[in-house]
Amino acid sequence: SGVGIDPMYFIPVSARDGDNIASAGDNLGWFDGPTILDALDNLRKAAPNDELPLRMPVQDVYKFNERGDDRRLVVGRIESGTLKAGDDVTFLPSGKTSTVASLEVFSAPTPEALSTGDMASVTLTEQVFVSRGDVMCHSDAAPEVSTRLKVNLFWLGQTPMEVGKRYKLKLATAAVEVGIESIDRVLDASELDTDTEKGQIERHDVAELVLRTRKPVAFDSTADLEATGRFVIVDGYDIAGGGIIREALT
Repeated sequence: SGVGIDPMYFIPVSARDGDNIASAGDNLGWFDGPTILDALDNLRKAAPNDELPLRMPVQDVYKFNERGDDRRLVVGRIESGTLKAGDDVTFLPSGKTSTVASLEVFSAPTPEALSTGDMASVTLTEQVFVSRGDVMCHSDAAPEVSTRLKVNLFWLGQTPMEVGKRYKLKLATAAVEVGIESIDRVLDASELDTDTEKGQIERHDVAELVLRTRKPVAFDSTADLEATGRFVIVDGYDIAGGGIIREALT
């Protein structure tokens, strides 16, 4: 409860003997709860919520030149919300705006609308320059855009995460350079002790900190929309940490 976690089960196990991992075994007969595998099977993925604001991180822009086809197809996966032809859309952080001219599908009937989880390919009435990393949204329900993010982060890197070192932040399809602006507090995941004076984040630490990106990124707080509020940190070529965005800072 001290770190805001509400556990579903407490399960005694023996990894060595296999008790309560896949089956109950003979050594923990006093426990009548689920095994680890049973508990995992009881987890349910949240149903897609089409009522949330539209978020489609742009994966790429395709252009075909044969037979005079000059369309530009903006493609990506719809992480939340719905999309149809005629919708006014904005791309952030670039700020470009346009209207969806059509939904394009290869070798299949054109759908009237697309919803959460669908792969989308759209053409626009006005050709605007957008690129991978932009987030397409409805013009009246935009995500946050900032270079300063207040986050909760879990560090898995072999070397500590340090102030002054540059990393890569990957959020949806965006990848930008990032560094630590300030460390508010660090939680020892083993002891649950907090340290407000710590100058770096050690392996397996959980930290509350402020990150600053080299250029603006579009995102939501995870309290509002999880899909565009989660990120990973890359150190060199390794994914060394991950976290959630709590809020945007000016």
